[in-house]
This record gives sequence, C-alpha cells and structure tokens, in this order.
Amino acid sequence: MTALGQFQEGITLYNSANEARDTHRYEEALQGYERALAHLASAAEPLRICLHYDLALCYDFAGEVEKAGREFVRVISMYTALSQQSPADPAVKNLKEIIDGCIYQLELRAEKHPLAEHYLSSVTPRRFKAADMPLKLYIDESEYSGYDQEQTEVIIRAFDLWIKGAGQPCRELHLDKPLCYQIWDDPADANIRVHRAGGNDDTASGATPDINKFTAGTASATAARLNKLLPATSGGQTTYIHNNRLRQATIWAYLPKYSSAQLSAREKRVFQSLIVHEAGHALGIDGHSPFGTDLMYWKSQLSEPTMRDLKTLALIYL
Repeated sequence: MTALGQFQEGITLYNSANEARDTHRYEEALQGYERALAHLASAAEPLRICLHYDLALCYDFAGEVEKAGREFVRVISMYTALSQQSPADPAVKNLKEIIDGCIYQLELRAEKHPLAEHYLSSVTPRRFKAADMPLKLYIDESEYSGYDQEQTEVIIRAFDLWIKGAGQPCRELHLDKPLCYQIWDDPADANIRVHRAGGNDDTASGATPDINKFTAGTASATAARLNKLLPATSGGQTTYIHNNRLRQATIWAYLPKYSSAQLSAREKRVFQSLIVHEAGHALGIDGHSPFGTDLMYWKSQLSEPTMRDLKTLALIYL
C-alpha cells in the first residue's frame, strides 16, 4: 500500500471509529482507533493528537477510567511538545481548548472513585427553592431562535427524564417538595428558558452580547451571534442569573435547522443527547461528572441521565 493509500485508509478507520463510539459500540470503536493509529503512525502530529483525544473519550465512555486518564496525559504531553517545537503552527491555537478540557477532566476526577454513588462535590449546586415550584419552563418556538413541535417535545421529554427519574431518589431523601414544572409562554418571568443556537445565515453585526444578561425581546440578536460565545467543542451552554438563590437558567442549544424535516437522523440524535445534558445543568447541576459513563460527563453521548446523575440532582435539593 502506498503512503497516500495508508493515510486514506487510516482516516477512514478513524471516522468509522468515531461513528461506532458515538453510537455506543465501544469495543468496535476501540479496535478501530488502534488500527487507525497504526495506519497514521507517520501522520502530522495535530492529527495524531486528535486521534488519541478521541480514543481517550471512548475509554471514558466505556468505563475504562485508568486507560482514559493515560490517554489524556499522552494528549497533553504531545501538545506540549508540539507547542514548544512549532509555536507558530495554527494547530497549537486550534487545539488549545481540547487540551484545556483534558487538563480539567484530569483535575476533576482526582481522588474520585468510579463507583461513587454521586459526584456532588465536583459541581456547584444551583438550586431552585420550593417557592419556585412548579418551575416555569419556556421553550422558544419562533422560527428564528426556537424549535418546531417535534423538537419541542424532545425538550419536554428531556426535563421529564430528569424530574420523573429523580422522583424516587427525592422521596427516599425526604425532600419537602419534589421537582416539578409547567410549560410557560412568557420568557421574562420563566425559571428556565430554552433557545436554539446556530443555523442562522443572517448573522448580525456589532458587539457580541452577554448571554448572562439576556432579556425578553433580544432573542433574535442573541441567537444570530451566539456561535461566537459557544466553545468550539460544545453544542450548548446554560447560564444562570441568581441573587441569594437561583432565579433563572437559560439554555442555548445548537440545532442547525428549525424544521425537523430538514434534520438528519444524526443531528436529531446529537440534539437529543445535548438537550438532556443541558436540562441537567438548568435544573441545578452546574459542572460535570468526572465519569464518562454519566450523562453529565463533559462529552457524553448518552440520551438519558444515569442513576448517579439523578442521585446528584436529588442531593442538590436535599
């Protein structure tokens, strides 16, 4: 096989491994990454850094915490060498965010046991009070920065998974009042607001808005420029406005099109995972699980919370 042919085969294996990982076929994915690494042994270092990074995520998703940790360390080491040898390489800047994520993840899991029942100590609780119940949930349905009926139902199901799922742990912990919500049509006084980011070609000019200061009536301007605010490796962001207690949470979740008919099966799958993850943030989990087998892990591909996720939410409301 020629060098070019080996490179192309390596890229094909890499893409197939990512697809297997993202559809939870972890054993197949791990084999694919190893084969891709062999084919791309002489590839440019930035590509190999990305490959080892994706391999680390796969190990985490598969529950192989120690192997994932070793790969994160390898990625950081490779990046450090690259930045020292070729500081002007554009890849040094482009890869910085995922390297920061690797460092964050290693720090987050320090002294955390993968069989722990919860990860409350790893997050900042953002608790709504009993007086806020039922929470007012506003889902933007405008064509510009909202979701159509099909995706609105996906969002509602996301909150149901958390609130109904946390119900039994909550009762076991003798909460005074369980989490509950109602659909609300006014974003101004809603406790949780959900808006769509992405997919807008008519990006407005001017200064990037501060989404922490989002108010009713500014959804169009904010959505048009939100991609400048979202991390390059993230599809969503949840922000909080609070004074002594949590007052309001705002979710911006990426979806390229308003109409579900124009979305691919993969785009729908990714959004479903994203919105359940962001719902966990909005309900009070400000931070991430150290463990790749949880929905609230920083790069999770799961579509519903685990018992450890639910236990963590329940403890926030204890």
